[in-house]
Amino acid sequence: MIAVGIIISVLSLERWPAIPSLWWIAPALLTLAICVRYSFAFVFQGILIGLVTVIVHGSLYIERSDTLIQGPENITINGRIDSLFKKKSQSSEFIFVVSQINGKTVPYLQRLSLQLYWQNGENVKLGQQWQLTVRARLPYGRVNEVGFDLERYFVAHHLHGVGHVISGVVMDDSVALRQKWFDRVYHSTANLVHQPLLLALSFGYRDELNDAHWQVLRDSGLAHLMAISGLHIGLAFGFGWWLGRWFKALLPEFPYLIWLPMIIAAIISCGYAWLAGFSLPTTRALIMCLVFSFCTLFRLYWAKWQSVLFTLLVCLLVDPFSALSSGFWLSFGAVAILILGLSINPVTRSGASSWVLRWKLKVKLALFLQALLFVFLIPVQVENFGGISLISPVINFIVIPWVSLITVPLVLSGLLAEWLVDSLGETLWQLANWSLVPVWEIAQWGIGYWLILSKEHLPTLMLSTLVAIAILLMPWRKIRWWLMSMILVILYPKPSTSEWQVDILDVGHGLAVLIERNGEAVLYDTGNRWLNNSIADRVIKPILHQRTISQLEGVILSHADSDHAGGIESINQHFDPKWRRSSDRRDGFMPCIQGNDWEWQGLRFEVLWPPKQVNRAFNPHSCVILLSDDEHSVLLTGDVDGIAEMLMLNQYPNLTADILLVPHHGSLTSSSVKLIDHVQPEYAIASTAKYNPWNLPAKVVVDRYQDRSIKWLETASSGQITITFNGKNRTIIQHRKDNKMNWYRKLFGALSVKE
Repeated sequence: MIAVGIIISVLSLERWPAIPSLWWIAPALLTLAICVRYSFAFVFQGILIGLVTVIVHGSLYIERSDTLIQGPENITINGRIDSLFKKKSQSSEFIFVVSQINGKTVPYLQRLSLQLYWQNGENVKLGQQWQLTVRARLPYGRVNEVGFDLERYFVAHHLHGVGHVISGVVMDDSVALRQKWFDRVYHSTANLVHQPLLLALSFGYRDELNDAHWQVLRDSGLAHLMAISGLHIGLAFGFGWWLGRWFKALLPEFPYLIWLPMIIAAIISCGYAWLAGFSLPTTRALIMCLVFSFCTLFRLYWAKWQSVLFTLLVCLLVDPFSALSSGFWLSFGAVAILILGLSINPVTRSGASSWVLRWKLKVKLALFLQALLFVFLIPVQVENFGGISLISPVINFIVIPWVSLITVPLVLSGLLAEWLVDSLGETLWQLANWSLVPVWEIAQWGIGYWLILSKEHLPTLMLSTLVAIAILLMPWRKIRWWLMSMILVILYPKPSTSEWQVDILDVGHGLAVLIERNGEAVLYDTGNRWLNNSIADRVIKPILHQRTISQLEGVILSHADSDHAGGIESINQHFDPKWRRSSDRRDGFMPCIQGNDWEWQGLRFEVLWPPKQVNRAFNPHSCVILLSDDEHSVLLTGDVDGIAEMLMLNQYPNLTADILLVPHHGSLTSSSVKLIDHVQPEYAIASTAKYNPWNLPAKVVVDRYQDRSIKWLETASSGQITITFNGKNRTIIQHRKDNKMNWYRKLFGALSVKE
């Protein structure tokens, strides 16, 4: 019960609004000492132990983050490269452990890890010592209702800051053994078609996987298999145990040789986990393997669930932040489901005399476990990935045995052969590559079988999962009334509402506004794009999928600048808008010019600017739209400038709006006094990035609004801003502050300096 209390306490870490001071450890330990005498307080004792664990780890993380000097000045740091690296393009990305800042030594317990980017950087290697001049800051990411959470990722991976390298000098070019091993394997597999998969299976290195790889792995449900996962550590352990027994049989009898299989298995599995950088799934599997060995040698009996509970406890005590990663829930969730399946599986209850019947039973068991994993992991998959692969049970049933029995042994043999005989290593890598040919062919069966599910379905999915567990574990007669009531809750229809909403998405520097009603949506601007990705892919697409919107009703481009129109190609490809409008001439687009107006879902769109269509729309040509119903109005302004504001107001002298989207991100060229005084909004909302080279919004512009008692909001500090209109009522949600504010967001958001 103590373990349960510790687990509950540590798993609540993400929800904590603040990390208590180290001074709280003393009263916590004193209370724990008092409670030790009482057996009924075991859970509470565990909660106190978990509290102390979280305080220690959280305070240490905060102290390390505070070590980072912040502001517009460059700093000089000394330290060590701490990640595998293979230069592929002009920009380098690596993890750097800092030992000195501006010549001042950082105490060991305060050493922080930075994720650094180096444009035209050197070919840095794991283990090298460098002196770098960098522009560094705390991590600060976009916060939307769904999508990648940079700040959560940094905490989960013990990263304390991010920076750009200006220049650097290598102080010690000694390369770590893991990097040397990686370089040898990289060279040996350079000409192999499936090199990216081989590197993932041998070192957990996924940087060589491109978007096409990830789509296939996602749609087939094989992403977990194409890396060093817990399954592979178990296979490495079994491979080592088999080698140990083989060596033991060849050697003369000796009492201590009973330890040989476990020693060799531990060495090989630890080495394999080390190659993967001791990631969470490998650490979990390694602990379980060592617990199994210990119990076997000393003839101790631990139930399977006890082993899992002990492993979970150790992982959380060593690294409480691991619970912030999706891999944590998938890893332990899958193991728990397998144990549940093995305990209730009806197939294993009947004996089999012949090997044919035994194999049939094993096949049935494998099918049963795959079905359980598929059903019970749906909530976890939806929460972390926004959908499920419908064909994954079939593909996994075929591929897992093949990869486990053929590919992984070849990969392990290839890794060992790299340091023995070069020619043997190349042969083994070629065989491993051939073994992946049928795997990849089968994986491509899954293309198009990815089912997008909204997080709104999570309560239903979790209730359904609980019902399924109840059916498996409890007699029907005892649960029939409970089960029937749960089914009624699941199937009970949601009442329809007349509300509509406007979302100013957190897209950094740029703009994307989503207008939604009755499950349909119109998009105003698409955010920015860069070399291999775009805001449309990273932010807009996940949100539309979350809301189960597969086609947009329409899209409006205010003007042609990339930070407003950069994602239009992705939007056209994935959401095929029924209509498109812009203030410049584009193929397939209707004009968005003064005098245009239309109604959609009872909402009125009235275009106030520009007066005519142009070949290329710049800021002054931004399409300004007044969106309204019978009670509320929102003015969408794009990047319109002060002169255009004045000309527009001359034609619409009575223009007012409840919500004003601040023009041009709050720059000095817009938000004229005349505009503000005419529109008289209750709220002014700016789409901004916390770190931007223009220092937007300008302080004088913010003061201009606030001096008139207009409530100021901006996405840089609020995250996604959702405004819901329902009759005469209006509610505003700031996703960073209202939905996702916790201790580390307060830590990262405390800085006000902009670059």
